[in-house]
Amino acid sequence: MKKELIYPVLLAVISVVAGLAVGLTIARKPRYDFRPRFEGKGMMECDMRKKDMERKDEIFEKISSRLKLNEGQKEEVKNILKTSRDEAKEVFKASKEKLAGLKEKTNTEIRSMLSKDQQAEFDKMIGEMKCKMDRFKERGMPGTK
Repeated sequence: MKKELIYPVLLAVISVVAGLAVGLTIARKPRYDFRPRFEGKGMMECDMRKKDMERKDEIFEKISSRLKLNEGQKEEVKNILKTSRDEAKEVFKASKEKLAGLKEKTNTEIRSMLSKDQQAEFDKMIGEMKCKMDRFKERGMPGTK
């Protein structure tokens, strides 16, 4: 084989092997950081609340320091941020309820076009998915409460 062909082929092979190694490493990485649970609430849930409080404080501090707010402005900004958070919680709650209704409607439509045997299997599938979601809720996964 000519020397001009050896180097490009060798480079291509090395690139493919390196790509596979990186891809497999990424694919095997766990998606969630599961922490052991102690009595009472799960540690992850406690950490999430703590981070949420830190985030609120960070946002306020960033606005306050960067804009050099006086005391009156600081109080007003705090109230605005609190009102905004409360409104966001309501929007999130309403969207969760709306999504639950859509999910139920979809399941009903799918179920109506299935045979009796398929309906039984579909109901079993829905039950399995509900069990998985309940387990996530017990662990305190984000977006499940």
